[in-house]
Amino acid sequence: MKNKFIKTIFMLSAVLVTFYSCTDDDTLPVDFDDLIVTGLPFASETATNGLTSINKIDITPAILSGFSKSYVVNSLDAGRDVTRVDFYVSFAGQNTNADEALFATVQSSEFNNDGEFPSFSLDFAWSTILSTLGLTLDDLEGGDNFNFRLALTNANGTYSDVSANFDNQSADHTFVSPVVCLVAPVAGDWTLSMTDLFGDGWNGGAITVNIDGVTSEFAAAGTGGTETINIPVGTAIFTFTYTAGNWEGENLYTLTDPTGSVILDEGVGDGSFANGPREGELLNACPD
Repeated sequence: MKNKFIKTIFMLSAVLVTFYSCTDDDTLPVDFDDLIVTGLPFASETATNGLTSINKIDITPAILSGFSKSYVVNSLDAGRDVTRVDFYVSFAGQNTNADEALFATVQSSEFNNDGEFPSFSLDFAWSTILSTLGLTLDDLEGGDNFNFRLALTNANGTYSDVSANFDNQSADHTFVSPVVCLVAPVAGDWTLSMTDLFGDGWNGGAITVNIDGVTSEFAAAGTGGTETINIPVGTAIFTFTYTAGNWEGENLYTLTDPTGSVILDEGVGDGSFANGPREGELLNACPD
């Protein structure tokens, strides 16, 4: 298990050594306004509509219509200097792979400039995605992934990385869309029990639940707790996705269905930084 006290003392010691060893008055105190001068443009996702995974066992027109995402654009010039946003996609599959290709471009002329920052929305139709990569539905297997990447262009160049000098933890320059086999869930109250072995919460780890397109996020606070997830009768989509944070070895959880069956029992419990619950969507694995 990590020793946060020792880690904190080490970091404070490093700061003190730096403080007393510097002689350049311009470096202390830190001027955070100066720090952001090198910041790069970035896009922050504000909303997702529809299921971002593709259901291999229900390839209907509604499924192939895909999903949409909305973004705001930011930069040192409040996003006004960004001339376009490019979306790239690649495919990593069990039977075949597809190299990254340009899926769509949103020009600045298509931005909505009514707010503080430019904004836009983009539709991700699966038929267009497959065509872009030269794939067919027969190429897809459960567990395969479509990998998306954003690139923003301004007068200084094109950027896919997010500047560390911005407070931009909501910036989304990449995302993954898996191939799944959606299974109709048992209706009723599901129980999610979450534990943090150190007692300081999940440090960025989180569970996203999608019920017919409505998403909710759960994470342990303190030592943890229990949440009830109600699945209405007739629900077609129920996905359960775990995203890793830091100190993953502290994170444990179980998901129990309305009949009392434990469907997921995740976590290692070794207190390590990265060895934690499985990532990704866990309820709808396709059969081999």
